[in-house]
Amino acid sequence: MTDLQKTLARYRLPLDRDHLKQLGSFKQFKHLRSAMPRRNDLRGPLFFGIGAAVLGVAGFFAWKHREQIAEKAKPVIDDAKAKLDVAAAKSRSFLGEAKEKAGELGAKAQEKVQDLGAKATSAVRRDATGELPPPEVH
Repeated sequence: MTDLQKTLARYRLPLDRDHLKQLGSFKQFKHLRSAMPRRNDLRGPLFFGIGAAVLGVAGFFAWKHREQIAEKAKPVIDDAKAKLDVAAAKSRSFLGEAKEKAGELGAKAQEKVQDLGAKATSAVRRDATGELPPPEVH
């Protein structure tokens, strides 16, 4: 079987190389594009090193004076623990109230369902024998 040029034309790559020429024209500006990231490359490690040094010094002094920091922070921590205990007691009381209300609503819903069920069974047609008709299959 011979392949015709018309049938294969849509699968072939274009023979014109305009897109490659455009890419080549941008290569002459490559030094400008690559200089921009280099200008900022030196700042990144410099700021990173300075930040790491400051953090290390702060950590050293925090470790050296940890007892004094703990003494000064103790009242704040105790106050926070007291507030946490109060909030826990409130949440327990709210939870108890919610359980009671849920029980009441559940009982009301059960009564309504039983009433509706009684109404529905009284409205169902019964045949001559008094038995319920077979359920309809859809």
